This record gives sequence, structure tokens and C-alpha cells, in this order.
Amino acid sequence: MKSKFLIIIIAIVTVSNLAFSQSKPLTKKQLAKSVEYIVSNHIRLVSKGKEFNMYNIKLSNVVSLFGKPKQIKKDKSEIDDQIYTTYTYESGEIVFNHHGGVDNWEINKPGWSCIFKVNDKITQAFSISSNLADVKKTFPRSWAANKRTDILAIYLITPNRTPVDPAIVFGIKNNHITFISYFVDES
Repeated sequence: MKSKFLIIIIAIVTVSNLAFSQSKPLTKKQLAKSVEYIVSNHIRLVSKGKEFNMYNIKLSNVVSLFGKPKQIKKDKSEIDDQIYTTYTYESGEIVFNHHGGVDNWEINKPGWSCIFKVNDKITQAFSISSNLADVKKTFPRSWAANKRTDILAIYLITPNRTPVDPAIVFGIKNNHITFISYFVDES
């Protein structure tokens, strides 16, 4: 897990200069020429055939949405000294901040998937073992700009087209997705 975390940090730092060189909303022309962004209010986690908007998942309703977790763990953050609660399921984990909102999540086994909005279009569902060709088709400019073959970070954009810090990170091995994470760079 620590090596995966390090890979994610490297990916985030690698593309953060591009994403945050804009401090104001991007025009549609700028968006058409830049790497792809995922619309922040349209990230859906899919479990057992049901879609859940990521921002509607809370510590108070996670069990009713996803069922009983395999494990619940509380940890104190080394960054901000706050308590974070991790709900571990068969297909992944969801980490909640001290306010009860989603801090990050990861899909690391088959069973869950995620759907995004990119360039005003809803994507197909991505899951563990999804084909790399589908990732390249959905994010062609991002893939072309990517310097790595084992990971791809796609930043988020608000509905008014302003780039924001969190990213969706795809782990890639043997032309398939190995993990999908929602990650906030707090460094």
C-alpha cells in the first residue's frame, strides 16, 4: 500500500503544474486543447448495480449504501492530526475525514466500478481489469501527455470549468486497470 501511495504522489506532482497553471475557469477552447478533466460533481461509484454520487456518500450513510464493511479502522493523520475512518470492503475502501465526508477512496478488486463526466459526456464504467484501450479512448490527450505507462492521473474540474486539486488515478499493468483512486494531494 505504501508503494502504491508513493506512486500516486509522484503521479499527482508530475501533472499538478499543468492542472494548476490555471487559476481561473478554463474556456471551452482551452478545454478542447488541454488534457481531459473529470467534472467534480459527477463522480459515481457503482456497487451491486447501484450508482452513488461520491459527494453524497457520508460516514453516516456508508453502511446503508454499500453494506457492512469487512473492517473499520480509525487513524490519526500525520498531516493534520485529525482522525480519519477507513471502511474496507471486498472491492475497495473509502476513507472519511473528521467531518464525515469522503476524503479518498480506492477500488482495488473486482466488484465496484466508477463512472465520470468528461467533455460533457458520461463515460463507460471503469473497474478493475478494464482494458487500457478504453482509458486511452476516454482520455486520449491525457494519455498522450503522460510520461508513465503504469499510472494515469486525471484532475478534476468544477462545473464552472475551474481546475481543482483532487485527482482520479488509474493504476495500469499489462494493459489493464489494477486500481482506481480518488486522491487529494495534501503535500
